[in-house]
Amino acid sequence: RLVQPDHLPFLKEVEKQFMTEFDYRREAENLDEIADNVLPVWGRKVVIPRPFKHLCTREVLVMEYVPGTKLADAIKRQYTHIAA
Repeated sequence: RLVQPDHLPFLKEVEKQFMTEFDYRREAENLDEIADNVLPVWGRKVVIPRPFKHLCTREVLVMEYVPGTKLADAIKRQYTHIAA
């Protein structure tokens, strides 16, 4: 079994804390901060989507669309290439 009954109270508390503390508006701020720190150095090699803060709410994060390969897919492809 994945979860034993004695784990349920702990997991319920974790879920409660996550739901009460998580705020996508804060995540939008974090996304901008990361972009401000990363892009000056790596801006020619990476793209970090910018949030549309006026559309973000506690429950919704809206970011610009960035076309291209997802990072996870690119990493898998690279490791597949190395392993071949």
